[in-house]
Amino acid sequence: LVAIAFSYQKGTGHLLWLPPDRKQAETLLEPFRTVFENPAIRKTGQNLKFHIQVLSGYGIRIKGPLFDTMLAHYVLEPDMRHNMDLLALKYLGYKTIPIEDLIGERGPRQKTMREVDKIRLRDYSVEDADITWQLKEAFEPILKEQGLYDLATEIEMPLINVLVKMER
Repeated sequence: LVAIAFSYQKGTGHLLWLPPDRKQAETLLEPFRTVFENPAIRKTGQNLKFHIQVLSGYGIRIKGPLFDTMLAHYVLEPDMRHNMDLLALKYLGYKTIPIEDLIGERGPRQKTMREVDKIRLRDYSVEDADITWQLKEAFEPILKEQGLYDLATEIEMPLINVLVKMER
């Protein structure tokens, strides 16, 4: 982990930088454990399965209801791609910073996130968290309107933890 970005209101975001030293990173993450592991707090993200797996490597277990914008979009439009950049453009009319602008194209010259300029990484990460929050706000009413909210939140989203356990 290099950093964790949070957003809980449109147009906002916060970033927690994590040092390369694992013990120091774990110490900085510790105060957030109460939020991550609180079963009463819903966690929202884009591709939560990935984030849950990464955090579990730091001893943090995500508990509580989940809302995954990628999975919500899959329920709404199963035949489309579910990339956050595409979703932001389609549903929010917003063009995000492509990850390739930070780390380059795949291949031997691709950078790691730790090598990216901190200001650029901050802008990218906070935007990512903010857009994910906005997509959640956009998808919830559409899911309800189309009668798919219960399918998404009661069946599909709980399967994220099952898949995480199977993959680990």
